[in-house]
Amino acid sequence: MDLLHKIISFSEENCLISQHDSILVALSGGADSVTLLHLLTRLRKKYNLTISAVYLNHQLRKKAAEQEEIFCQNICDNLDIELHLTSIDIATLAKKNKKGIEETAREQRYELFETLANEYKYNKVALGHHQNDQVETILFRIFRGTGKTGLKGIPAKRDIFIRPMLSISKEEILSYVNLHNLNYCEDKSNRQSVFKRNYIRNKLIPLLKTNLNQSVEKAILNLSDTIAEEENFLESILEKKLKQILTLTVGNKIILKKELYLKCDRW
Repeated sequence: MDLLHKIISFSEENCLISQHDSILVALSGGADSVTLLHLLTRLRKKYNLTISAVYLNHQLRKKAAEQEEIFCQNICDNLDIELHLTSIDIATLAKKNKKGIEETAREQRYELFETLANEYKYNKVALGHHQNDQVETILFRIFRGTGKTGLKGIPAKRDIFIRPMLSISKEEILSYVNLHNLNYCEDKSNRQSVFKRNYIRNKLIPLLKTNLNQSVEKAILNLSDTIAEEENFLESILEKKLKQILTLTVGNKIILKKELYLKCDRW
């Protein structure tokens, strides 16, 4: 299936894109975000979309970041899209808050996206996560320690954040940029396995594919889909049960029906 049609199908199935949406695209200059931006601009007329983009300079790679800023600005100028450029000293902030670089960068990105969405009235923020990111996230959570909910992986939609490319693999993205002759920036730090996610991507998954299962990524995605279906089913049952057991009074007091509560199974 053509990548554009896969995006449309996945987005409609998960209610990601609606008519007249105002979407802020997280643009790093890499293949993933460039593909996302290109696909969404192709959908502008279909959904009457207003699209803008944002680039965050983490101040971790001075020369590369400067080149990425120029690159992203050129892409947006060519597509007639507004670009927000922001710079944050992630290393200093991480040291100050006694947190890791990856964690701090992630927190600052989401904080920035929400701030811009509120200020400029964007009702959606589009992120370029894809199937391979989903696999890495699930493995990361397993080794860090997680319950069944964590195995559901990255949600296609959470609040204002949407991920239209979760049904697409990295290989499909690279094929798309080649097909449409799209230029993109390659972040060389992605090759450095000192970062946990890079280690999973560059070292662990290739080892698992070589020594255990060539289709390990598909197996992990199938597990995630199964868990998600089970958890969503249980949550729907729990929601109905809670409505029977709990009552909220006019004075905002919660009444627990003890007899019904004691009859519930321990899940």
